[in-house]
Amino acid sequence: MNEIRVAQKLQIKFNKNEVINGSVIDYTFDRVMIKIDDTDILAAKSLKELDDLYLIVATHLGIKYMYSSVISTINNNGCIIVENNKAVEIEQKREFARVVSNLHFVIEFNSKTISCVALNISAGGIAFTSSYPNFNINDKVKIKFSENDLGKNISCDAIIIKMNAHKFVAKYDNLNSHDEDKIMKYVFKLMK
Repeated sequence: MNEIRVAQKLQIKFNKNEVINGSVIDYTFDRVMIKIDDTDILAAKSLKELDDLYLIVATHLGIKYMYSSVISTINNNGCIIVENNKAVEIEQKREFARVVSNLHFVIEFNSKTISCVALNISAGGIAFTSSYPNFNINDKVKIKFSENDLGKNISCDAIIIKMNAHKFVAKYDNLNSHDEDKIMKYVFKLMK
Protein backbone atom coordinates (compact mmCIF):
# COMPACT_ATOMS: atom_id res chain seq x y z
CA MET A 1 0.00 0.00 0.00
CA ASN A 2 2.88 2.38 -0.69
CA GLU A 3 0.50 4.72 -2.55
CA ILE A 4 -1.16 5.68 0.75
CA ARG A 5 0.31 8.47 2.86
CA VAL A 6 -0.11 9.42 6.51
CA ALA A 7 -2.85 12.02 7.16
CA GLN A 8 -4.51 11.21 3.83
CA LYS A 9 -8.30 11.49 3.87
CA LEU A 10 -10.33 8.44 2.91
CA GLN A 11 -13.81 6.95 3.05
CA ILE A 12 -14.92 3.59 4.38
CA LYS A 13 -17.97 2.13 2.65
CA PHE A 14 -19.91 -0.73 4.24
CA ASN A 15 -23.44 -2.19 4.35
CA LYS A 16 -23.99 -1.12 0.73
CA ASN A 17 -24.44 2.65 1.18
CA GLU A 18 -23.11 3.58 4.62
CA VAL A 19 -20.00 5.79 4.59
CA ILE A 20 -17.52 6.70 7.30
CA ASN A 21 -14.87 9.39 6.80
CA GLY A 22 -11.42 9.28 8.32
CA SER A 23 -7.72 9.76 7.75
CA VAL A 24 -4.67 7.49 7.68
CA ILE A 25 -2.72 7.36 10.93
CA ASP A 26 -0.30 4.59 9.94
CA TYR A 27 -0.04 1.72 7.45
CA THR A 28 1.92 -1.37 6.51
CA PHE A 29 1.93 -3.36 3.31
CA ASP A 30 -1.57 -4.77 3.92
CA ARG A 31 -3.02 -2.94 6.93
CA VAL A 32 -4.17 0.62 7.55
CA MET A 33 -4.85 2.35 10.87
CA ILE A 34 -7.59 4.92 10.36
CA LYS A 35 -8.60 7.79 12.65
CA ILE A 36 -12.37 8.12 12.29
CA ASP A 37 -13.79 11.64 11.94
CA ASP A 38 -15.61 12.70 15.12
CA THR A 39 -18.92 13.00 13.27
CA ASP A 40 -18.71 9.32 12.20
CA ILE A 41 -17.63 7.68 15.49
CA LEU A 42 -21.11 6.29 16.20
CA ALA A 43 -21.33 4.63 12.78
CA ALA A 44 -17.81 3.20 13.21
CA LYS A 45 -18.83 1.58 16.50
CA SER A 46 -21.22 -0.64 14.53
CA LEU A 47 -18.28 -2.29 12.72
CA LYS A 48 -17.29 -5.75 13.97
CA GLU A 49 -14.11 -7.77 13.46
CA LEU A 50 -13.96 -9.41 10.02
CA ASP A 51 -16.72 -7.16 8.60
CA ASP A 52 -16.15 -6.65 4.90
CA LEU A 53 -15.85 -3.07 3.64
CA TYR A 54 -13.86 -1.09 1.18
CA LEU A 55 -11.75 2.02 1.41
CA ILE A 56 -11.91 4.77 -1.18
CA VAL A 57 -8.61 6.62 -1.28
CA ALA A 58 -7.51 9.35 -3.69
CA THR A 59 -3.81 8.57 -4.10
CA HIS A 60 -1.10 10.01 -6.32
CA LEU A 61 -1.69 6.93 -8.50
CA GLY A 62 -5.41 7.63 -8.91
CA ILE A 63 -8.51 6.50 -7.02
CA LYS A 64 -8.02 3.19 -5.21
CA TYR A 65 -10.87 1.00 -4.02
CA MET A 66 -9.34 -1.28 -1.42
CA TYR A 67 -11.50 -4.25 -0.47
CA SER A 68 -10.79 -4.77 3.20
CA SER A 69 -11.81 -6.44 6.44
CA VAL A 70 -11.93 -5.02 9.95
CA ILE A 71 -9.04 -6.38 12.03
CA SER A 72 -9.44 -4.19 15.11
CA THR A 73 -12.65 -2.36 16.01
CA ILE A 74 -12.71 1.24 17.15
CA ASN A 75 -10.51 2.00 20.16
CA ASN A 76 -10.62 4.80 22.75
CA ASN A 77 -8.68 7.08 20.38
CA GLY A 78 -11.28 6.71 17.63
CA CYS A 79 -9.07 4.49 15.44
CA ILE A 80 -9.73 1.22 13.64
CA ILE A 81 -7.39 -1.13 11.77
CA VAL A 82 -8.38 -2.73 8.48
CA GLU A 83 -6.60 -5.34 6.40
CA ASN A 84 -6.60 -4.87 2.65
CA ASN A 85 -7.58 -7.85 0.56
CA LYS A 86 -6.76 -6.29 -2.82
CA ALA A 87 -6.66 -2.88 -4.45
CA VAL A 88 -8.54 -2.06 -7.61
CA GLU A 89 -7.33 0.99 -9.51
CA ILE A 90 -9.85 3.30 -11.13
CA GLU A 91 -8.25 4.87 -14.21
CA GLN A 92 -7.38 8.45 -13.44
CA LYS A 93 -4.27 10.31 -14.58
CA ARG A 94 -4.23 12.94 -11.90
CA GLU A 95 -3.05 13.32 -8.34
CA PHE A 96 -6.48 14.04 -6.84
CA ALA A 97 -9.94 12.57 -7.25
CA ARG A 98 -12.14 14.72 -9.48
CA VAL A 99 -15.94 14.82 -9.38
CA VAL A 100 -18.71 16.65 -11.22
CA SER A 101 -19.99 19.60 -9.21
CA ASN A 102 -22.16 22.68 -9.64
CA LEU A 103 -20.51 24.57 -6.79
CA HIS A 104 -20.87 28.38 -6.97
CA PHE A 105 -17.78 30.44 -6.13
CA VAL A 106 -16.13 33.73 -7.04
CA ILE A 107 -12.87 34.67 -8.71
CA GLU A 108 -11.08 37.95 -8.13
CA PHE A 109 -9.23 39.10 -11.23
CA ASN A 110 -8.17 42.56 -12.47
CA SER A 111 -10.05 44.32 -9.63
CA LYS A 112 -13.26 42.46 -10.53
CA THR A 113 -15.26 39.88 -8.57
CA ILE A 114 -16.55 37.30 -11.04
CA SER A 115 -19.28 34.75 -10.26
CA CYS A 116 -18.47 31.23 -11.49
CA VAL A 117 -20.02 27.76 -11.45
CA ALA A 118 -17.92 24.61 -11.18
CA LEU A 119 -18.13 21.84 -13.77
CA ASN A 120 -15.86 19.56 -11.76
CA ILE A 121 -13.60 19.95 -8.76
CA SER A 122 -10.66 18.26 -7.07
CA ALA A 123 -8.17 19.18 -4.36
CA GLY A 124 -5.78 20.17 -7.16
CA GLY A 125 -7.95 22.44 -9.29
CA ILE A 126 -11.35 23.28 -10.70
CA ALA A 127 -13.05 23.37 -14.11
CA PHE A 128 -15.73 26.04 -14.32
CA THR A 129 -17.92 28.25 -16.45
CA SER A 130 -18.07 32.01 -16.33
CA SER A 131 -19.73 34.73 -18.34
CA TYR A 132 -16.46 36.67 -18.04
CA PRO A 133 -14.72 36.11 -21.41
CA ASN A 134 -11.35 37.76 -20.74
CA PHE A 135 -9.39 35.00 -18.99
CA ASN A 136 -6.25 33.79 -20.75
CA ILE A 137 -3.98 30.83 -20.17
CA ASN A 138 -1.46 31.58 -17.36
CA ASP A 139 -3.67 34.30 -15.83
CA LYS A 140 -3.21 34.39 -12.07
CA VAL A 141 -6.54 34.62 -10.23
CA LYS A 142 -7.81 34.34 -6.66
CA ILE A 143 -10.52 31.74 -6.05
CA LYS A 144 -12.88 32.15 -3.08
CA PHE A 145 -15.11 29.32 -1.85
CA SER A 146 -17.92 29.87 0.63
CA GLU A 147 -18.08 28.45 4.14
CA ASN A 148 -21.60 27.21 3.39
CA ASP A 149 -20.23 24.77 0.79
CA LEU A 150 -16.91 23.60 2.22
CA GLY A 151 -17.26 24.15 5.96
CA LYS A 152 -15.03 27.24 5.96
CA ASN A 153 -14.19 30.17 3.72
CA ILE A 154 -11.30 29.16 1.49
CA SER A 155 -9.26 31.59 -0.57
CA CYS A 156 -6.32 30.58 -2.74
CA ASP A 157 -4.35 31.71 -5.74
CA ALA A 158 -4.79 29.76 -8.96
CA ILE A 159 -3.54 29.76 -12.54
CA ILE A 160 -5.77 29.34 -15.59
CA ILE A 161 -4.32 26.32 -17.43
CA LYS A 162 -7.01 25.56 -20.05
CA MET A 163 -9.82 27.42 -21.75
CA ASN A 164 -12.51 26.85 -24.35
CA ALA A 165 -15.17 29.54 -24.98
CA HIS A 166 -16.63 30.23 -21.49
CA LYS A 167 -15.20 27.04 -19.95
CA PHE A 168 -11.96 27.24 -17.99
CA VAL A 169 -9.67 25.08 -15.86
CA ALA A 170 -7.68 26.57 -12.98
CA LYS A 171 -4.96 24.84 -10.98
CA TYR A 172 -4.61 25.88 -7.32
CA ASP A 173 -1.30 27.59 -6.67
CA ASN A 174 -0.95 27.94 -2.89
CA LEU A 175 -3.66 25.80 -1.28
CA ASN A 176 -2.65 24.89 2.27
CA SER A 177 -3.05 21.31 3.52
CA HIS A 178 -6.01 22.12 5.81
CA ASP A 179 -7.96 23.70 2.93
CA GLU A 180 -6.94 20.82 0.66
CA ASP A 181 -8.48 18.43 3.21
CA LYS A 182 -11.71 20.46 3.24
CA ILE A 183 -11.99 20.28 -0.54
CA MET A 184 -11.12 16.55 -0.50
CA LYS A 185 -13.90 15.95 2.04
CA TYR A 186 -16.35 17.83 -0.21
CA VAL A 187 -15.21 15.69 -3.18
CA PHE A 188 -15.71 12.49 -1.18
CA LYS A 189 -19.25 13.58 -0.25
CA LEU A 190 -20.07 13.95 -3.93
CA MET A 191 -18.64 10.50 -4.67
CA LYS A 192 -21.32 8.76 -2.57
